[in-house]
Order: sequence, then C-alpha cells, then structure tokens
Amino acid sequence: MSVKIEELVSLEDLQTKRNDAVKAIGELRDKFHSRGDKEKNQPGRWEGEEETAWNQTDVDIRAIDARMAELRNSDVMENRWAEINEAAKQADKAPKDINDPRQTKRIDSETRNLAFQGWCCSQMDGTTVGQRQLNAMKRVGLSPNKRGLDIQMMNDTEYRHLKRAATSVHPSMMRQAIEQRDMTLATTAGGDFVPEGFVRELEISMLAFMGTAQAGSVIRTQGGGDLPWPTMNDTGNKGELLAINVEAAEQDPTTGVVTFNAYKMSSKVIIVPYELLEDEDLSAQLPSILNAAIAERIGRIREQYQTTGTGSSEPAGIVVGSALGVTTAGATAITADEVISLEHSVDPAYRANAAYMMHDGIILAVRLLKDSQGQYLWRAGLEMGRPDSLNGRRLFTNQEMQATVATATKTMLFGDMSKFKIREVNSIRLYRLQERFRTQDQDAFVAFQRIDSKILDSGTDPIKHMLQA
Repeated sequence: MSVKIEELVSLEDLQTKRNDAVKAIGELRDKFHSRGDKEKNQPGRWEGEEETAWNQTDVDIRAIDARMAELRNSDVMENRWAEINEAAKQADKAPKDINDPRQTKRIDSETRNLAFQGWCCSQMDGTTVGQRQLNAMKRVGLSPNKRGLDIQMMNDTEYRHLKRAATSVHPSMMRQAIEQRDMTLATTAGGDFVPEGFVRELEISMLAFMGTAQAGSVIRTQGGGDLPWPTMNDTGNKGELLAINVEAAEQDPTTGVVTFNAYKMSSKVIIVPYELLEDEDLSAQLPSILNAAIAERIGRIREQYQTTGTGSSEPAGIVVGSALGVTTAGATAITADEVISLEHSVDPAYRANAAYMMHDGIILAVRLLKDSQGQYLWRAGLEMGRPDSLNGRRLFTNQEMQATVATATKTMLFGDMSKFKIREVNSIRLYRLQERFRTQDQDAFVAFQRIDSKILDSGTDPIKHMLQA
C-alpha cells in the first residue's frame, strides 16, 4: 500500500518512513540479483508481485522526498519571516539619530567573509558549518539553505569609473591604477551577502579577459527584457543656401532601431574538494578561488561571442558586424601602407576616437612594420605608463580574433569602438550544487550571466576590418 505522505507533518516521521522504504527496496533488489548469475552473464528476475512492489516503493520514496523538501522550504520561509519581523521591531525601538555611528556602520569585511564561507559549505541540516559562520549568516540575513545568490554588479557609473581607470594605463598597471582611485561601491540589495571587494575583483578580472568590453560601451540593465536602441544616420544630409523669403526644405535622417536581447552565459560547473569547504581556515580562500574561476570562464566565453558571434540566437560579435575596409595584396602578409589604408577607409567623423583591435599574434606581425619615414607604427606604452599604440592610435588586444595572417581571414579592426555596445543584465547568479558530486566527495558551483552585443551601425560603418586576400 502506498505511503500516505500527506498525513505526515513532521520531518522526523517522514525520515522514518523513508528509511523503511529504502530498506524494503534494498531487499527487493537483493532478491532480484540472487536469481541471476554474473559469471554466466545472466541477469536476475522478478517473481510474483516483486516488480510491482519495487515500482510502488520507488514512487513512495520520490513522494517522501518531495514532501520533505516542501516542509523544509516552509520552515526556511517561516524562520526568515521571523528574523525579518524581529529585525523590524528592533529597528523601530532603536534611536534614529543619523549621527550615531551604530546606525550607519556597515557590516564588516570579516562578517561578510564568514557568511559567504558558511553559505558555500553548508548542507541542508547545517551540521558542517562552524558557529562563527552561522552567526555571520544570521547577521547578514543569509539562510544556509539558500540555493543561489544574485550577485549585484556595479551600476553604470561605478563601472565606467573602473573601466576608465583600467584602460587609461598600460595593461600591466591596471590593478595599480584602480587601487589609486576611489572605487567605493554603492550599497546594493544583497550586497552584504558577498565579501568586501568580491564584486570589484570580479569586475576587474572579467574586464582583463575582454578586449571588447575594454574598447566598447557597456550598458547595464536590471531586467533582461528586450532593449530597443534607436539609431540615426544623417551623414548624407546637408543644409542649404536660401534666398530671402524662401521656405527651408524638409530632410529627415535615416533612423532605425537595434534590439538587444539577453543571452545566457555559463561558467560551467566549478568543482571544489570538500576538504576546502569543511575546514574553516581553508574555506577562507574559497571566495577568491570562485572569483577567479567565474571571471576567467565567463570572461572568455563572453569575449568569444562578443567577437565572432553571428547575431542569430547569440550575440553579434564585433568582427562579424564590422564592414570591409581594406583587402590586402598578399594572403600571408600585412604592409604598413595597408594598415594606414584601413584607417582611412573609416569615415573621418569616426576617426577622432578610433582605435585598432587584433589578436596578440597579429600584433606580433605588425610590430616590425615601418612607415615611409622608417618609423615603427607600433609604440610601446609601458615605459610611459600608457597603453600600447599603433600608428598613434590606441591598440586593444582581443584573443578571440584571428591569430595568424592567413588567406581569407579578418586580421584587424579599426574604427570607433564605442559604437560596439554590450548589454549586460546587472547581476551574476551563483548556485551551489550539493548532491551531484557527492560520490567523489566534492561540491560544485555554477554561475550565469546574461548579455548581448551589437555594433550600432545606421549605415555609416563605424568599424571596419582588414581582409587577407
């Protein structure tokens, strides 16, 4: 007879029923295998009502598991409500003097770290979490049973501040330049759930892997719905000379709309040995380990699609969206004249803030190029603390572009890179996978971010590429 789980209201009773069901299904398994012969490669068999009993018991176990999860979620909700309600009562009782530092003090870095460690290593019953971590989680309002964290990234203003600091110097000096600036982050919802500096370090690391983000414009939105962006092309229009009392003519610019979607990028599963989670001292390193893995994996996959994405059910990459500027005379060589010709293939209106972009392998190929005066086109910026340049223009490295000079490949970009727009949904979701890797005594995490990218081109081709013949 099926277990009437709806009549059970306690986790203890459900666990007892589950234990009985597991024992029964184990006995049925043993009976099945006892009638087989492994040496003769003969499988077991059922007798009587055994198969029916096996199926029914399996259904019972699944139903019990679902009921236990339902009760746990209910308990978590009630406990969280009690915490919120109590905090609200205490806040009403507390003095409202805004000059009192006790009213304005933010949660300290150590508490954030302990809370995040506790969430990372906690199980449903919380038995593996240290008391200091549990206390920290309670203080920040983070339940150990919470399956995912929504990590709020910087807002547009903060990100532009960081990006300006990061891209105004030589890449080797990026972190030093950022540390010298005031990069204080605004308080965001859920911000107390992650360690101090976690978001900033994540932003810096991701930016380091994305030449497209360094060069292009990043738009951050709270939601992931379609984002229409208007475009206008007025380059073919001019004013007019009028005689006295003659009415001015009408001339509308060419307008359009580019719609940004939100495609999901994944870090893939990040495996963590359970010893790292279990040891309180070792688990202090976990935030930095996760930070580095998330930044590198999502940064690299984003750079791939932001460079070569087709725009069909995926982001439109900067190379795919660029227009033809110059076709080289040789299939396996680039000349200084062709680099200069690429520059002049772009409308002068876009050249004021234009830059080059290419793979490091192509940079190597052009470092030896000289102009007609025998001067190198490439200039190292390290000694002066500035970014490297080519032909006096900023040079961005993109490791997802063509790496070698080969026939029919797009080896170089030039143009106004700010016309390449990257839309980001302003959060990264981090999940803990508790049971999937238990047989290897490991835990795992996975992160997701949604983005899209396109060149805003209303017909004037702000970014062009060099094509090898």
